[in-house]
Amino acid sequence: MKLLGFCGILKETFKLIFSHKKLFTQITLAFIIPLSLIFQANIITSHLLISKIFEEKDSLEPTDFNIYKYSNLKFSNLKSFKWAAYWVLSQIAYYIPILILSLLCTSTVVYSVFCNYSAKDVTFRKTIAIVPKIWKQVLCTFLTVIYFVCKSYLNEDFAANSAMNAPQQKVTAVQEQLPV
Repeated sequence: MKLLGFCGILKETFKLIFSHKKLFTQITLAFIIPLSLIFQANIITSHLLISKIFEEKDSLEPTDFNIYKYSNLKFSNLKSFKWAAYWVLSQIAYYIPILILSLLCTSTVVYSVFCNYSAKDVTFRKTIAIVPKIWKQVLCTFLTVIYFVCKSYLNEDFAANSAMNAPQQKVTAVQEQLPV
């Protein structure tokens, strides 16, 4: 096995995709385009719901979306609990299809690449037929990655808070040792 580097990886990727154009076009049409459409729909609906939640009359254009404007909002700015509930429900309804399509897309692409490198004949029907057999392994891998990402994020956050409080604790300990 040789190291490919960035350009080598791109070359192999294009070679693989162009050698199986029909298969990867079908995967794109079945999974990647719907995934992209769901992403776009979520951006538009989130913007419209957030503008309803905080009653911003001037911000009804989806092209004017600015995430930083909404990042530090307080509950005192909340105008409508009903719209906030709609937004939470829309986010839940958004993440379920995203998770499913992402796992299906990942499974089909990985299996297609595996078949290509092991010199097996691969068709879209075969990849779709094999997905129910391997989705559990992909889901376990996905959940493991999510677990470790969250764990590392929480550890960094805990370490940052501990580091911020440590100098204050040292100053207090030194002050207690000083004679009055």
